[in-house]
Amino acid sequence: IRAKTYRRHMQGTTAFWKLVAVHHLGCVGHAIVIIYVIPIAVASGLDLVTAAGVLSTLAGVSVLTRFTTPVIADYLGSKWSMAIMFMLQGFPVLMLFWAQDIWQFYLFAIVFGIGYGGEGSAFPIINRQYFGRGPMGRSFGWQQFGAGSGMATGGWIGGALYAMFGTYDPAIILSVVASVGGALVLVSMEPTSKSLIPNWEESLPPEARSPNPTPVAAGD
Repeated sequence: IRAKTYRRHMQGTTAFWKLVAVHHLGCVGHAIVIIYVIPIAVASGLDLVTAAGVLSTLAGVSVLTRFTTPVIADYLGSKWSMAIMFMLQGFPVLMLFWAQDIWQFYLFAIVFGIGYGGEGSAFPIINRQYFGRGPMGRSFGWQQFGAGSGMATGGWIGGALYAMFGTYDPAIILSVVASVGGALVLVSMEPTSKSLIPNWEESLPPEARSPNPTPVAAGD
């Protein structure tokens, strides 16, 4: 009964469904890059091994912000931390329009990798700041559905657009729009300084309530 009640309250907020959309948009944005950055680089004149190094570099750089972003989000607030990472994932993709030299692609990989690594790693933090501590497994699964469908969409649509137009430019534009769109959705959300469902346990019978619910501090 606790899980059902908690889930009903959490899914009754607009923030919950916006987080599903944010997860989807972020994954569309980076799936396009992950799948197609190598053929984009090869089409610009890089050899296959060097182009593969671009993907390896952005993946390696992303490890740093995968670890640091949740810490920053916990102390400074997750909404703006995530929005910044979404923008760092989105705007650098514009570099692919004019990148021709090796150093330009590797510069892109470093900057994009920072945003890519931090884009998704703070989701557990923002969930806790918005919804407190509760049995959120099934509801968090909705957000993972948004992520999975975003990866599938981004991985497919880049190839479909290339088949239609004979260039990766539309896919690059879509990647930017998706990531920046995710940032805008985040900015439109409520501050994380207080829980959105602080009194959800009041819907429970007395015997099902926890003894002393502990409020969760948040940042922005």
